[in-house]
Amino acid sequence: MCRLNHAFLFILVVYTQTVAFRIHHADCYLPHSKNPDGNHPIPIQTEKEKTMTCPICTADNEDILLQTPNLRVIAVHNEAGAPAFCRVIWNDHVSEMTDLSPAERNEIMEMVYQVEAAMRQVFRPAKINLASLGNVVPHLHWHVIARFENDANFPAPIWAAPVREHGMTLPENWPEQIKNLIA
Repeated sequence: MCRLNHAFLFILVVYTQTVAFRIHHADCYLPHSKNPDGNHPIPIQTEKEKTMTCPICTADNEDILLQTPNLRVIAVHNEAGAPAFCRVIWNDHVSEMTDLSPAERNEIMEMVYQVEAAMRQVFRPAKINLASLGNVVPHLHWHVIARFENDANFPAPIWAAPVREHGMTLPENWPEQIKNLIA
């Protein structure tokens, strides 16, 4: 009986400490959320922590074609199946278009349209694809992708399995040409 009382007392103390900790730190945790181990609440990331872990916020070695106080345009060189690819990125860490004011939404979309027009002029593609997904990285950005009938995936999306080697030849200085057209 004594061992049972000690075990019960130990469990009660641990439970009380856990509840007290969660109450004390309630503003730091998502309600009713559990880590995969099922035992601990998932901490909420502050905006600073989100910025520090976001690959778009902390991007290095970008080929920046245009930088404004609110957004930047980059040439994307790491998509083998889509070598004619730009991103328009909102600088602040927001996830959705409706997180922006109407004027800010207009600003980012006008830049998407400018980049599309410049890419059409430089590449003469079969199609331009525009996409704002954010499922993998929830930081507002638009993909502007020139598509060609002989690219690796055409007519499927660039993220589909390739059906051939891409056969298009791009101007060597295409990023500079886009940069000059959107400046």
